[in-house]
Amino acid sequence: GVQAREATCLAADCPGEPPALEQPCTGCSWVAGDWGVCTGPCASGEQARNLTCPGEDGTCGDQPAASQACSVPGCAWTVGAWGACSTGC
Repeated sequence: GVQAREATCLAADCPGEPPALEQPCTGCSWVAGDWGVCTGPCASGEQARNLTCPGEDGTCGDQPAASQACSVPGCAWTVGAWGACSTGC
């Protein structure tokens, strides 16, 4: 199949050649699940998600990340605004 897109230039003299408006389809796209719970102590946690390639021939292109670093909520300082000075000048 073929994928199509639109390209618009709001200026009268856009630089360079116009981008391609069609390209052949290269297989299916990865389906990524929701990120899981962040595990690990504070800033050194990790979370994972499920990835599925629905194509029968397994051609889904570059695989996205299945895990990433994360921070456990509540492990960072929460800082408020400075209050008024306790003495005058």
